[in-house]
Amino acid sequence: MLENFYNERDKIVQACIAAEGLISTDVYYSEFAIPKALPAVMITLHDEKDDDLASNGYQDNAYHFNLFVIVNAQDIADPDTVVVTLFEAIRAKYKLNKFHDFQNIDVYFSRLEGTREVRILKAVSLPGK
Repeated sequence: MLENFYNERDKIVQACIAAEGLISTDVYYSEFAIPKALPAVMITLHDEKDDDLASNGYQDNAYHFNLFVIVNAQDIADPDTVVVTLFEAIRAKYKLNKFHDFQNIDVYFSRLEGTREVRILKAVSLPGK
């Protein structure tokens, strides 16, 4: 069961690293982490659903993950373009890898460490088969 969790999350991580501008140290697994450099991504568990019975009679679990794409918004004329461009690069790699997509996309402003303005895009993964 736990291998499904890691497989699903690793596919998102691979898509993030394959996207231009991100390296493995830019990937965080806690919503409470403060990125040291931007752009960065956070991947957290959204929920888990039971799929239909597998051929062996056991239920497979489908995990949905939150993907947070975080970019600098300080002194940037159009931070929406920056965050959406990076997200679309990740999305393209993810779809190539899994043939699935993200849903429930939200974009909002926030601050890191109380001062640094950032733009955050949050999306929820659709589990693969």
